This record gives sequence, C-alpha cells and structure tokens, in this order.
Amino acid sequence: MGMEDDILKDFLSESKENLEMLDQQFVELEEEPDNAELIRSIFRTIHTIKGTSGFFGFTTLEGIAHFAEDILSKLRDGVVSVDEDIISMLLKSVDYIKAILASLEQTGKEPDDTAYLDFIVELRNFADKVAKRAKAGGAEAEEEEAKAEEAPKEEAQEPAKEEKEEVKAEEPESKPKEEPPAEEAKAEEKPKKAEKKEAPKAPAKPKGGGAPIVVPQLTETHVRVDVHLLDKLMNLAGELVLSRNRLTQIANQLNNPDLLTANQRMSLAVTEIQEQIMKTRMQPIGNVFNKFPRIVRDLAKGAGKQVQLRIEGAETELDRSIIESIKDPLTHMVRNSIDHGIEPPEIRVQKEKPSAGTLTMRAYHEGGQVIIEIQDDGAGIDPEKIKAKAIEKGVITEEQARTISDREALMLIFQPGFSTAEKVTNISGRGVGMDVVKSNIEKLGGTVELHSVVDQGTTVRIKIPLTLAIIPALIIGCGDQRYAIPQVNLEELVHLSPEAVSKDVQVIGASEFYRLRGEILPLVRLRRILGLPEEVENEQGDGGMNIVVLNSGDRQFGLVVDGISDSEEIVVKPLGSHLKHIHAFAGTTLMGDGRVALILDVVGLSSYLKLKGEETLQQKAAVAERVAGVEERQFLLLFTVGEDEYFALPLALVNRLDKIAATDLEVVGGREVVQYRGHSMPVIRLENFLPISPVPESDYYHLIVFHMNGKDIAFLVSQIDDSLDIAVEVEEHTFRQEGLLGSAIIKDRTTLFVDVYQLIQMYDPDFFTVPQEEEVGGARILLAEDSTFYRNLLSSYLEAAGFEVVAAEDGQQAWEKLQTEPFDLLITDIEMPNMDGFELTKQVRANDALKEMPIIAVTSLSGEEDRRKGLDAGVNDYQPKLDRDQVLEAVSRLLAESRYKKAA
Repeated sequence: MGMEDDILKDFLSESKENLEMLDQQFVELEEEPDNAELIRSIFRTIHTIKGTSGFFGFTTLEGIAHFAEDILSKLRDGVVSVDEDIISMLLKSVDYIKAILASLEQTGKEPDDTAYLDFIVELRNFADKVAKRAKAGGAEAEEEEAKAEEAPKEEAQEPAKEEKEEVKAEEPESKPKEEPPAEEAKAEEKPKKAEKKEAPKAPAKPKGGGAPIVVPQLTETHVRVDVHLLDKLMNLAGELVLSRNRLTQIANQLNNPDLLTANQRMSLAVTEIQEQIMKTRMQPIGNVFNKFPRIVRDLAKGAGKQVQLRIEGAETELDRSIIESIKDPLTHMVRNSIDHGIEPPEIRVQKEKPSAGTLTMRAYHEGGQVIIEIQDDGAGIDPEKIKAKAIEKGVITEEQARTISDREALMLIFQPGFSTAEKVTNISGRGVGMDVVKSNIEKLGGTVELHSVVDQGTTVRIKIPLTLAIIPALIIGCGDQRYAIPQVNLEELVHLSPEAVSKDVQVIGASEFYRLRGEILPLVRLRRILGLPEEVENEQGDGGMNIVVLNSGDRQFGLVVDGISDSEEIVVKPLGSHLKHIHAFAGTTLMGDGRVALILDVVGLSSYLKLKGEETLQQKAAVAERVAGVEERQFLLLFTVGEDEYFALPLALVNRLDKIAATDLEVVGGREVVQYRGHSMPVIRLENFLPISPVPESDYYHLIVFHMNGKDIAFLVSQIDDSLDIAVEVEEHTFRQEGLLGSAIIKDRTTLFVDVYQLIQMYDPDFFTVPQEEEVGGARILLAEDSTFYRNLLSSYLEAAGFEVVAAEDGQQAWEKLQTEPFDLLITDIEMPNMDGFELTKQVRANDALKEMPIIAVTSLSGEEDRRKGLDAGVNDYQPKLDRDQVLEAVSRLLAESRYKKAA
C-alpha cells in the first residue's frame, strides 16, 4: 500500500491545484461562453479526476466527475451553449468534489453523508436535461462528428478502458522518475492553455510524438517537498544564524586574523543558505488571489450587483505562513467592498458610471515589504457620516469629531463594533470584522491604511513583511537590558543635545512632543513603559535624548531609549505564556553573546500614546503656537565672500561644493569660466551684483555649484563656513534689494540670505527658459506663506516668470483677500498660523464662486503624509518650495488646464 499511498498524495495535491484554477476558469467562461480552449481545459481536469477516482474506488467522487464530464462534453462539442444554469451546476459540482477531496485528505475515505448521493441524482438529472436539449437542437451529422472528435481527443466514449490505461500510466509514479513529469506536464499546460502541446499527448498508444521532449525539462525543475520539512529547514537556518552571530562576536573579541577570515567566509555561506531556504518557503500571492473570482461572483450575485475583478501582481511572492494568515482578512475586505462600496447597477448608471463596478486586487514589493491593495470604484466613504455614526455609538464625542481629520475619521471603521451598514445582511453589518482584520495584520508586523474619496472609491492598503522567521532589527538599550526593534518599522534615529531637549521637546498634559522638520512627533519613553526610574535617562551621559522614530501604520512616534547599539539579523522566537499578555513585546531572540533579548511590538508601543480628545486639541494649539512664533526650520549653507560679511542660502539648492586653484579660472567672452567635469562652467562673483566687498585674492577659491535647467553654474566664494538645520526669523526690511531675500542673526552675526535664482538671472537673463509665459504669463497668483524667507523666494521666481503675485502672511489673510480680489491660482503653505493650508483649501472648495480655482500646496518637506492630506483636502498639486522648475511647471500646467475648462 506504500506505493498506492504515494499515488493518492500526488493525486490529492494535483487535484487541489487544478480545482483552484477551475473556479477562475468557470468565471471566465461565464464572461466568454464561446472560449473553446477554456472548455477543453476544464474538461481535461474533470476527466483526470474521474479516471483516477475510479482506480482508487472512490465511487461518489467518480459519479460526480462522470456526470460533470457529460455536461462538459456537450459544451466542448458545441451542441449546447454555455448559460448561467450550467455554470452554476458545474461550480456546485466543483464544490462537492473539493469537499470529498478534503475528506480523503483528512480521513482517507469519502464522506458517507447522503447529501452527496442526493447531489449525484440531481446532477444526473441535470445532465440528462442537457443531453435532451442537445438532441433537440442538434442534427444527426453533428452528433456523429462529435463522436468522431471525442475518440482522438480524450477517448471519452470508453471510460472503463480509459480508466485502466490511466492507472497503468500513473501507477509507476512513485518508482522511476520518468512518469511524474507527464502528470506535471498536464498541470503546466492547463494554466498556459496550450492546446497545441496537448495534441501529441492525447494518443496514449503511439510511441512517437512530441511529449517526450517536454519530460526532461519538467523533471529537473519540479520537486514536491513536504511543508513540514521546509519548516524544519527554516528552524535549522535560524539556529545557524544565531550560531553565526555568536561566532562573529567571539572572532571580533579575539581579533585573530585567520579566525576573522574564516568567520567572514562562513558568514557569507550562512547568509546564502538562509536566503535560499527562505526562497523555498516563498509562494506567489496568486495562490490566494485566484480563489477570489469565484467569491466575487457569488457575493455580487447574492447582492444583486455587477462586479468585475481585476488581479494585478499575482506573481508577487510571500512567506507561506503569511499567505495562510492573510486569507481571512482579504476575504473580509473584499466582502465589504462589494456590500458597502460598489453601488447597485441602477445607482451607478445615475452617477454616470459603468453599470458594472470594478474591484482591483493588487500586490507588489516596496521597501522590503509586500503591499496589498484592495481598491473599488464605488461610493467611497464619507468622513462626516463616519463621525456621525461614531458619535451615535459613543466611540467619540462631538468635540472630538470637530477636531479629528478626515483620515482619522476613516480609521474609526477599524474600531470594535463599528459599522456604517443601514441594515444587517448575510454579508456584513454586524460591526465585527474590520477590527479583527486590523489586529490580525498587525500581529504579522504589518499595517493597514485606508483612503477613500466620495463617489470615486475606496482603497485599503496593507503593508506586511516578506517573512517572519529571520528579520533585520535595531538593537537598543534601556536600563541594563537590550531590546530589538524590527527595522521594517524604523524611520530614522535622532539624537538631541541637552539644549535641543530643553528647547524643542514640549510637555503638554501628560504627553511629550518633538518638532521634527516641521512635523509634530509624539514621544513615548521606554523607561516609563517598563516601569524603570526616568531620572537616570536624563542625567547620565551627555544629558541628551536618543529618539528612535517608528512607523506604526497610521501614525509616527518617537521612542525615547537610553542607547542605540547596532543592527543585527535576529531569529524570532515566540513569547512564553507568562509574557503574551504584555502589548509591548512581540517575541524573543537570542543575541550573539548568548543572552536573550525581547523584541518590541511597535503597534503595541503606540497604544501607550494618548492622542485623543483634549490632548489632540492641545497638540494642534501647540503646533499653531510654535509655527506663529518662529520661522520654519531650514537646512542652510553658511559662507563668506569678503571679510566679516556672512551669507546663507538653502542647502537643498546646492548640487556640489568644490575647491579650485586660482589658475583654473579662465575668461571667455568677457565672463569667467572654469573647466569642470568635461565642460566649461560659468562662475558668478557676487560682488558684481551686490554692494559687498569682493573676494580677496587667493591661491584657492571655493565653488558653490548649482545644477538648474539642465546646466551647471557656480558662485565663487572665499570660504564655506558651516551647514545648519536651524529655525530663523528672516527680516526683509533692512536688506530688501535685488539678489537678497533678507537678513537674520545666525551665530551672533548678521547674515544675508541670497536669492540664488534672481542672482543667476541677473548674470544671464536667458539662463532660465520660460516658454509658459506666452500662454499663462500675467496670471494673478495669491501666495499664502507665513515664512518671510520662503515668501520672498517664491515671489521672486514667480514674478521673474511673468506672473503677478499677491502675498498673504497666513491662511486667514489669504481667505480675506480671496473674498475681495480676483485671482487665477492659489499657492499655499501647509503649516501656517490662524488658518493652515489644509483648512484654507477646504474653505475654497466649499465656496461656489471659488471651488474651481487651481490650488498648489508647497512645503519645505517631502512628507507623504502631508501630500495625502493635501490631496484629500482638494489641492491640485503638491510641490517643494525650493524647486523653481517644478513649481513653475505646475503653475503653468494648472493655469492652462483651468483656462481650457473655462473656454470649454
């Protein structure tokens, strides 16, 4: 019985793979009823199951497959056309076959439920009806032709004889290696729909044909391995990594050259082994996605809706254990999209949408993670309705509803017991599911994000790690213990000096916040979570603060730790039962010195933050106060030209810094140039355009090189002093002239801010080409910017491009100007006092007279979070302030589109 057991295992494995493919093929067949290739592929699968089940004596399975094959033979011969009843009955047959195969896998025998026999009777009667319909609609000649075709194709007219031949073909499968590939060849040909390759295989008796050519290739590339063996190999690889880490530490301590060399070679081999073993566990996510065509069809039919499913990135690979864990969350989100998202056909038609909704399942790799998106083009989610429902259910208060953003409101649907369904259906509406989806994804170390636009659709975005077995981690210290943080959640590391701590870390209520490049970052102290005394953290060392900036999906926060060690690959081990209830820990690992370290759970740590209710209001008030009281932080390059004269410009504009000999300078056509990287680069002396002292004569000069408009150009200066990340208040009144943006006190010295774009244009009026001036020049632009420096900089190159610019110092002032003056376009900063850019945009979009005005949001940062907020609020584009070319391109494009709409 050993050989027979092996054959049975192979039969069950192959049949399950084929049946998963059948679900998708039947849905495709319903959409393409004339697709003869699909029908033949389905027939072959059912035919194989019938033949093998007869060999094993599985009479129930054989009976269902036999009558399903009868129906398919009529479809294949073209004597009966595909309709919904036939597809539904065949799908029902597949469901029964799946159930029988599951029973065979678990118990080794068919289920004895009489329901299966009842279904065989139902299926036989249905097959008889199909046969009668075929006789009534077909001619005798067609029947004879069908018989003539069946013999060479599948030999379906002699089932008993055929089953014996199949047994002979399959029986040696466990002995030599020549036969298994023949079965695998069938499995390979089915998804590829290669009818031409099937032809040589069909005649079993002839010795010739093309089948033997395929056999050796399949033998070399496909091997079935028990999943338990793969899991054991993965565990051994983990132990190997731990031993490697320990040996590396010992080798570094002994500092023996031979030992270090041998350890390095061994480390490379271990890394390669680990990677290759991990690949054996990787499976395409299509194994999950391919189940959904059938699910979507059944759900849509039950809900009375029309839904088309699109699958993208099915080849994206994931660890097998993760694939198993995401099946249920994906199913629930698909159900929600069909029940809540996609509208009924008549409503979609009223909204001028196609009657059939589109549901897209997409997967791709990004930054060492797998991104899965479930996107529909349905009704979307109205944040105001979410807020109202949340107030009704007591999830939030009315005061909180007024302060939370639209994105925060959308995330409320992940609260336990929350549902927006008007009535409970058999699909959803009971308020269970989305909270479980979020918690299950977070258990995998992943995150869930939700984006929705009313009447345009909803996208659920899931980020999950590639594998959970061996992960890179950052090792940090707190007290006398070490902890590991998965690097997938790590954004950046920040160390604050004692002065920066006292200046930039704010305490509001019981919470702490740090302003990181314009973003308010909530802080949580690891010592406080662990119950350790906090004074040690601030008094030891230099008295500064170590912040690990972490991403927990819908928010970023800073974890304050004692020290930061190094990054290391760790093997994740499960927590003991006595630690599982602690949210701060996700697992354990063994370090290189043999000591155990706990792995921190980033999502669990974020739960220690208190950012709701009154503290949210206080946080926003703190942001407004800080923005109103000081200019934005800027990365500045400080330099000198003449003696005791100091200058600054944005470091983001600088392409390179270099040093040249005075002899390298040449004069060509009355202008100084230098041969630089294979071409002549113009050199600008600032004293030629500004009332300042000239550069002193020297053997060497410094160059500040800019790359703009596809060309290089440089400032010639005497000294590069420093680069600073600093918040300064720029004054424009003292030094307001061409080429200067203003002045500020930096390092106790008056420092002039140079206008790089204007100085270059003064040097060469044709350096910046502005073809858009003929089309949109002269347009009136309102610029809302609270920073004097950026306001002057933006005004400078907008006016140089031919636009009329009116400046406002905050959102409220800009809104007042919009009420009284006509403008063609609005450019707004994001963070401003009185009214920020998001609120200003919402005000404009809510005003009937202004709602079509093009709006560009500008920022000194490049945060994706702000970009999403801006787009959600209604801005048309989002650009960095310092990039002149991008801002002007966006202005010209939006003005052209706006005028086109007006003309139309």
